[in-house]
Amino acid sequence: MFAPLLLLNLLLPSTLAAPHLKPRDCQVNELPVSLTGAYIDRNNKNNVSFRLYSEDMETRCPPLNKDPQKNTAKAFTSKNVYACANPSVTFSYNGNNGQLRIWINSDQGSFAGSVTISNPSSEAISTTLKCQN
Repeated sequence: MFAPLLLLNLLLPSTLAAPHLKPRDCQVNELPVSLTGAYIDRNNKNNVSFRLYSEDMETRCPPLNKDPQKNTAKAFTSKNVYACANPSVTFSYNGNNGQLRIWINSDQGSFAGSVTISNPSSEAISTTLKCQN
């Protein structure tokens, strides 16, 4: 019983038997994404909201959550990373230079990139996130 398996193992190189993927190795080098409805809060230049679309993913960033004591949107800082409604998407935004950094962890791998946004942004913003090995 073990002899056929041993023979198969010798005849079939492991590279053909299964791809060698670590949990977050990229299956593609780039991941195209689009942002719509980007809005920067005039009261806090680090508060930003947008919708992100990528292949079969759509999410709101940040999710709609309010500060319960003030009944207002939670204030952001430029040094923190925040989760979107889909927790596999995270972002940070620096209101001083308009840099929005985005990270996505999906079954295709881990990707990151940045884009500059300004207020108001009525058009869709397209960018490509690069594989992060």
